[in-house]
Amino acid sequence: MPARSCRPSRRRTTRRGRSTASAARPSPGRWRLWPSSALAGSTTPSSAPGSPSRRSRSCAAASSTSRRGLRSAGCSRKSRRSALLARSRQRRRRLSTHDATRARFAATADRLAALQERRADELASRIREFVPLAGDERALDVGAGTGALAFALAPLVGEVVAVELVPELIERGRAKAPANVSFVEGDIVKLDFARASFDVAGTLRTLHHVPRPELVIAELTRVTRPGGTVLVVDQIAPNDPLAAFDLNAFERARDPSHTRTLADVDLRQLFEANSLVLLKAEFVREQRELEPYLDLAGCKGEQREQAKALAPADYTAELGWYLLRRP
Repeated sequence: MPARSCRPSRRRTTRRGRSTASAARPSPGRWRLWPSSALAGSTTPSSAPGSPSRRSRSCAAASSTSRRGLRSAGCSRKSRRSALLARSRQRRRRLSTHDATRARFAATADRLAALQERRADELASRIREFVPLAGDERALDVGAGTGALAFALAPLVGEVVAVELVPELIERGRAKAPANVSFVEGDIVKLDFARASFDVAGTLRTLHHVPRPELVIAELTRVTRPGGTVLVVDQIAPNDPLAAFDLNAFERARDPSHTRTLADVDLRQLFEANSLVLLKAEFVREQRELEPYLDLAGCKGEQREQAKALAPADYTAELGWYLLRRP
C-alpha cells in the first residue's frame, strides 16, 4: 500500500474567491509518512528538512574522488563547485595542521630528545612488562618523534621501523638509533607499507596531535598481520564532557598542534570499529608541573599567559595503555 501524506488537506482560494479542497501533495523538504520498512536503520527519511537528497549524497561521496567522479554522479555545476570547494577547504585545514605540527616539534626537538632520555629506562621497563614479545618480530612505531617507543622496542624485537613527519625529529632520532632501528619520513594516516607488513605496530603519545585519529588506528590495523599486536598509548580525557572541554582548551592554548584528547570510551570505540581485540588496558597518572610543561611546548609571551589562565589548578594527566590483537 503506498505511503500516505501526513499533511492534512487544506483549502485553496481561487482568484474568484471560491474555495476548493485539495489533497495536498507532499513537497520536497516536508515530512512524509513512510512505511516502517523504509525507515529501518534510519531515524529520518531522506526528504526530511536538513537531510541531503539522493543526488547531493552522491555528490558528497564523489567529492572525495575527482571532477570526473562529480560529473558521473550527475551533480549540477553548482553542486560540483560546492563539493570541490569543500574538498579544498579540507585540504587546507589538513595542510595547516601539518604545518603547525612541523613548526612546533621542529622548534622543540632538542627538548623532546632530552625528555626521552630521562624517560627511557622507565618506558623500556613498562614495555617489557606490558607487551609479550618473542624477540624476532618486525615492529612499527608511528608518530615516532625522536624514537622513544622505537628505542624501547629495539632490544626486544628483531627490527623496528619508525615513521615520523618532522625532519628535525628524524635527524635527532637517527643520531642515536640502535642498529636495528630505521627512521622513515611519512604521513601516519597514509602509511607507505603493504597490508600485514608487521608483527607489532604501535603509537606513543601521538593521537592527540592528529585531526582524525581513527585513520591512524585504521592504518595500524591494516599493516599488522593477523594475530599480530597493536599497542596504543596516549593521554585520555576525563569522562565529564565539561572537564574534557577545559582540558582540551588548555592543551590547545599551550600547544597549537594539539587537536583533541580522546576519552577511554572513544578509544575503545575506535578499536571496536577496526575489529581489534582488547587484551588489556592500564592507566597511569602523571603529575605535571605547569612551568616545565609550558617550556616543553615552547610556549612564550601572550600564548603562555593565555595557557596559564586556562591551566588546571593541579594538573594530573592520565595515560592510557592499550594492548590489542588483530584477529
